[in-house]
Amino acid sequence: MATAVYPNGILQWTPRTDQVNVIYANDPNTLAVEIGAIESTVGTQPQIENAPPVGANVPYATMGARLSAAMNGANLPACVVLNTPGIFVGSGKQVFNTYTTQEYDPYKIWNGQDLTIPCNGYWSIRADQKWNQGANEFVGLNILFLYLNGTWIDSAQWDWTAWLNTPLALRTQASNDLGSQGWSLIHWEGLLHKGDRIQMLSANATYCPGLQVTKMSLKAMCHRTITNTTFVSG
Repeated sequence: MATAVYPNGILQWTPRTDQVNVIYANDPNTLAVEIGAIESTVGTQPQIENAPPVGANVPYATMGARLSAAMNGANLPACVVLNTPGIFVGSGKQVFNTYTTQEYDPYKIWNGQDLTIPCNGYWSIRADQKWNQGANEFVGLNILFLYLNGTWIDSAQWDWTAWLNTPLALRTQASNDLGSQGWSLIHWEGLLHKGDRIQMLSANATYCPGLQVTKMSLKAMCHRTITNTTFVSG
């Protein structure tokens, strides 16, 4: 009985010539066990992704198409949600952000209240928004918080008072910020579990009767899945 060389090696085959070489039973047997070894290694229906990060099997026309999709991260979950008109936050108030437009969310990560993480993995979360505190120059600051499962883990602030009291030559914002208002940006990365919840919270820590938060965006992307379910989120 012939023993397959593959997958531990490559079969060295000498072509047979009609009316010159005698074909022995070992010749087709060798080829048969090599074919079997290839099939066992590649598996059945190799053009189907049987274990995507989220959802059911994903069929492709060819195995090459499946490999290309994997190399391009086509099945890694991601989402982009927006709220261009924004939300209103009263003086001294804080409001959890809402997003009204699902620009890209094929995995339904945004549920109307928060992002619900669909798989264990290494994720990046980015949120940014514009505060309409402009020429009124109310003393105070505006804060954007990132919450994971109800716990604050990151924040960014638009400190209006500090900006006004900083000499013009030392200001890091653009020179027309007084008219264009301020921005908050959070970019967080870390390990997340399936089912983890992400929320953004806007706080108006000024005496301004109310601020409109506009041009809001929230983005999430899984860079790679993690099979170990014992890691600590964040």
